[in-house]
Amino acid sequence: MIDTGGAYESHQLKQSNINIAKKNIYPLFKKLGIHQIDYLVITHAHQDHMGEIEHLSQYVNIKNVMINPSHFDKGKFQKVQHVIASEHAQLYSYEDLSRIVLGDFQFQFFNTDIPESEDPNEHSIVTLATIHDIHVLLMGDATTKNEEILLKQYTLPQIQILKVGHHGSQTSSSKTFLSQIHPDIALISAGKQNMYHLPHPLTLQKLHDIHTKIYNTADNHHIHVRFDDDNEAGYTLRTEPLN
Repeated sequence: MIDTGGAYESHQLKQSNINIAKKNIYPLFKKLGIHQIDYLVITHAHQDHMGEIEHLSQYVNIKNVMINPSHFDKGKFQKVQHVIASEHAQLYSYEDLSRIVLGDFQFQFFNTDIPESEDPNEHSIVTLATIHDIHVLLMGDATTKNEEILLKQYTLPQIQILKVGHHGSQTSSSKTFLSQIHPDIALISAGKQNMYHLPHPLTLQKLHDIHTKIYNTADNHHIHVRFDDDNEAGYTLRTEPLN
């Protein structure tokens, strides 16, 4: 599992008892028969990416947690440590475990960290998931600066599915980056009528310009990608519209 979701850190929600794991994540896991997370990757220390880690641990067993320790403040790191202790889990830095294999899946974690940056987004873990000949690139909140590093330091395969960086904001998804990886499908994680009005129209236009098909969680309850080697494309995608 990559990131847990979480309510934004805003004054309107500080006193809130929102439990996204109970409302959205666990019902889906239950439906799919998932009772354990072998690896939980926290891409970076922002509340909307790691805020549900404690709630999540109440519903499923978590065996391993991976983070980029850079730019974790004390409070958020203690939250992770609390879950590690309560779950008897193992904590890893992505630099110490750069590749894992789970069944037919292989996961590679790219180091595009910008050590001097004060922006937690620029410490995001970037993940390449591969099954059979299908490649899925998951960007966290990585910025265009991280994208530059990624293209310089790594040779990327053809990317069929892109989890768009930073919810489709302007800080990510440069023209150079998108034209090089040229994904068939773009997945955007954004709340309906979110306070930042994401995804940004310019990001959507850049994806349209390269004829990438876009799916946004703001329009769908869940987006399911099923990987099937017997299928000509290698996968099928279906959505559940919001009620």
